[in-house]
Amino acid sequence: MYMCARLAPCSGSTGFHSGYHGLDIIVRHLSEAGFEADARLDLSPGEIVRLKLPGAGAVIARITEAGESMLRGEFVNGLASSRLRLALGMGSASAFA
Repeated sequence: MYMCARLAPCSGSTGFHSGYHGLDIIVRHLSEAGFEADARLDLSPGEIVRLKLPGAGAVIARITEAGESMLRGEFVNGLASSRLRLALGMGSASAFA
């Protein structure tokens, strides 16, 4: 699975500057607990970011691993299964009802 998303910093101490709307990243794996993405960003484990997913909106995540071209994070509050289905294109807006 590959999905385009936007990532923006939430913590002020990050060396990653993108403005409010963030930068595009490619999400390779998405679950209720977190994500893995292809990204070349200056982030460190522990930093808090906002991940905007198509169809599911914004989710707050904590970076757990950041490599040269890979990024992993865990969601602070988890991603409800209905929102996960929306992000994957497997549901509709009525899933929130």
